[in-house]
Amino acid sequence: MEKKQTQKLHRISLFGGLIFALLVLFVVIVDPFYHYHKPIWGMTTYLYNEVYQTPGVARNFEYSDVLLGTSMTENFRTDWFDDAFGMNMVKLCYAGARTSDLDAILEQVFLSGNQIETIFIDLNAYQLEVPS
Repeated sequence: MEKKQTQKLHRISLFGGLIFALLVLFVVIVDPFYHYHKPIWGMTTYLYNEVYQTPGVARNFEYSDVLLGTSMTENFRTDWFDDAFGMNMVKLCYAGARTSDLDAILEQVFLSGNQIETIFIDLNAYQLEVPS
């Protein structure tokens, strides 16, 4: 009886491990936060969670120009800059970003290996205040 229970537990463990491995493989292939790679096999880019996706986009996408900012720049469209100035721009912004957040994203931009030509950064009044 004990042998059957042990075999059953091993099968359950094997099945659970297989499901876990398939889920990990799915996440790595699809990579919804772009932490490992940009979209592959013609997958559409969906930017819906800026806090999680922006660092991955900064690291893994190909671009020469950057629009970096807070909610002030969220409604800008990169094709405006691409059309007007002949740029290959990526937008790296999210609401409520502090100066330290923008600094962290800017660090990812410089580590990306892309040849950066232009960076547009928005400035908000709270970013210019000196803490007391």
